[in-house]
Amino acid sequence: MGNRAAKEEVKKRNPDALNLVEFRKRIQAGDLILIGTRKVIESDISLPPQLLHCLKFTIKEKFSITRKINLPVWDCAAIVVDMSMEQNAGKSLLELTPNGFVVSEFISRMMEIKKKGFDICVRFLEGPYNNGFRENIITLADYLAGKTLDDLEGTPIYDEVRRPVDKYLNDVKRESNLKNQLKEAFDMIATESEVPTISRLSLHDLMREFTGTNMDLTVDELAEELQIEGDVAFDEFYEKWADGPGRQVLSEEIYEQAHLVGQFLKHIYKVLGVIQEVEFSISTPDDFATHFDNLNSLRSQNIELLSGYTFTVQVPVKL
Repeated sequence: MGNRAAKEEVKKRNPDALNLVEFRKRIQAGDLILIGTRKVIESDISLPPQLLHCLKFTIKEKFSITRKINLPVWDCAAIVVDMSMEQNAGKSLLELTPNGFVVSEFISRMMEIKKKGFDICVRFLEGPYNNGFRENIITLADYLAGKTLDDLEGTPIYDEVRRPVDKYLNDVKRESNLKNQLKEAFDMIATESEVPTISRLSLHDLMREFTGTNMDLTVDELAEELQIEGDVAFDEFYEKWADGPGRQVLSEEIYEQAHLVGQFLKHIYKVLGVIQEVEFSISTPDDFATHFDNLNSLRSQNIELLSGYTFTVQVPVKL
């Protein structure tokens, strides 16, 4: 009996994949499509924030810097725009891309995703669904189509999407996955004392090994650029690195687009009355993936579904 219950729980958490025909029939306005554009994370310093959830729950061992990780990265997403209540009505997808807001025909976009080999899953939105809800999404899609975030400066969507992400990325001293990993690497070679420190030589080795690149700077040149005279503690080193050579690394994260898309999803679902933000955070699409305990909830603890709305467990799609 226990084995049967366990199997049913696994089945519930891992539903069978939908084919394209079933997928098109089932989707309706407001459904969320999660898209993973990267198959492999080349090193642990490249891990985006949205993978932290997954790693904490599924990976028990610590990855080396050079080890490759094969996991889907939900860095893109689309919201279904349904042109009518009929099952076979025209369906489109609203997305925020690096080039701006795009409304694309469903089948065409699916063929593009298939050609590129992206991972894809869907979370069906369940709750008060009527013509008014559907028409609100159509109105939003018509308004946003063809525009960029910069075109919308001064509007609520700009203030809730672009502005907080820019502020977050410009704060080089913020807590981040990169900072945490750098701290772990620092502590592994630091002296055992009340305030652990490392030498200038060890610092040079750390930066070379951690970034995985050949450094053009000598030990003395790196110390001079960071304005470090002798042994250095982590906080002093990180502040000087973040304000100096690390600023570009931190301000041009390759996952900026994932943050923008996450904020975009949050804004749209707030406008539609589906969610509320209980604590401010910078979101990614992964925050809207299936919660590890409550399958009909959202992964982020900072976002709550409003009464009457739930999302189904995410269902994989095989194109």
